[in-house]
Amino acid sequence: MTQFLPSQLPAQDEKPQSRAIGLYTPNGWWLDINADGSGRIGYGSSIGDAWSFRDQTFNVEKVTKDLKALPGDEKGKKGSHFVYNFESERKAPDKPGPARYTQDNQLIPTLFQRAIEAGRVKSQDRGALLLDKYPPGLPKKK
Repeated sequence: MTQFLPSQLPAQDEKPQSRAIGLYTPNGWWLDINADGSGRIGYGSSIGDAWSFRDQTFNVEKVTKDLKALPGDEKGKKGSHFVYNFESERKAPDKPGPARYTQDNQLIPTLFQRAIEAGRVKSQDRGALLLDKYPPGLPKKK
């Protein structure tokens, strides 16, 4: 049975956050940034492996601008590239905007590191274990 921590549940009078940006690593980490700069970072599909961070952690306009300036790779793949998308480019409720692929290893790792710190992921036993065993990033080059 799944248990939710109080920090994972919205307050009764709280409106759901609107997601602005989604980022994904090849090894299963994901980062959702909401329009107010809050969001959630997680690993895999278990809600127990997700950590929230407060509003204004990120400046969404700046992050959007920086991501759009990254060199893209039209032949990119989910298993070898960072993937990101913008809710502002969504075409319909069931049709997300285009996925963008990059192997830029500066901006996106910095965004994940900021979320890891803001969500205090390392202070949780499970978070520390996942970060140690599966650090977010690109596959090691052989």
